[in-house]
Amino acid sequence: MNDGGNFGATGGGSPSDAIARRLYLGWSIAPAEGQAVSISGLDTGFQYSFGGHALRVLLRYRVGSDDWRDVPAAGYAVTQGYWLFNDLSLALSGETVLQNVRQPVELRLYVYGTGDDARWHPAGLVRASGEDLILRGTYQTVAAPGRVDGLRTVAGRHRLSVSWSPVPGAESYTLRWGSSPGGPYTASQAGLGQALAVIDALPDGAPCYFVVEANNAFGAGPASVESAATPLDAREAWRALVFSPLEIADGLAADAADPDGDGLANLLEYAFGSDPLRSDGAAPVSAERAGAPPRLAITFPLLPDRPDITLTVESSSDLATWIPIARSVAGGAVQPLTGTVTVEGGASAPANVTVFDESALASAHGRFLRIRVSVP
Repeated sequence: MNDGGNFGATGGGSPSDAIARRLYLGWSIAPAEGQAVSISGLDTGFQYSFGGHALRVLLRYRVGSDDWRDVPAAGYAVTQGYWLFNDLSLALSGETVLQNVRQPVELRLYVYGTGDDARWHPAGLVRASGEDLILRGTYQTVAAPGRVDGLRTVAGRHRLSVSWSPVPGAESYTLRWGSSPGGPYTASQAGLGQALAVIDALPDGAPCYFVVEANNAFGAGPASVESAATPLDAREAWRALVFSPLEIADGLAADAADPDGDGLANLLEYAFGSDPLRSDGAAPVSAERAGAPPRLAITFPLLPDRPDITLTVESSSDLATWIPIARSVAGGAVQPLTGTVTVEGGASAPANVTVFDESALASAHGRFLRIRVSVP
């Protein structure tokens, strides 16, 4: 605190002069909804390194928009001196207006000198124990809690983690959710002891709308503002697991991107379970001559947790016209699409599956196989 040159005044400083010149340090407290505060005391101290006269202190306070009330620090003075602590304790339990308060309370400590000239040195709050100020008192719950706010979500596969800011006076929380904005909220978790909950078994990619209420012995507080979040689908969950948030923001996780430069786009890496950030692994798809008579065969991994992927094996004799010969939908078994195509392996994923071409190599000049990966 610095008065710009003088804590005193012509003819001597006074509380009214300090009030008029706004020579104070102030702060306020605001009880939370459903809470009441009782203030029993104030502990502080002042350091005033140099000045012409000792300084005096007056505490003023008001509740809400009521009139200001004064609590003089009788017999107390801020003695000037380097590293001299002037601890002050004011008992406020006798101030009935400060007991069981549910409105904001504003407090000000006014400082003034009793002489004409208090010189040009600032005064600051500090106690010998190191704290600037301690306000003593108690809180108690007197009504239902206030509204929950600060809702946050973290999306996962089939789940949402929901957290919120703790509400003073809350003994538990109730989380309600549903699939439509504004309700109805068809499911709930009650009796939550922390400001955190996990909603499981949610459908992929479907928005979830939820509200939270705080509860105590007086009842339930008002519901929070509705919030919404969407669980990750399988591909989004894979991206979140494999890529960093910065890589995702930079587009390196996009389906068509190829961050490791191995010629396999991310969609293919996802479909076959290979690492999109390493190019030194074995190719996930291979082809060979197999069987008698020999036919062209293609082998690839089949993963069960790919509900958004369709794998279609296609054949061609000229690289221009491609015919679907086998297909797997959503991680399911590979099914032949023509009577002469055979499939080996993959009875239960994950497993490697081999699809044999419908035409023997001896009866054709050239045969080609490929796998088409598609998403809805």
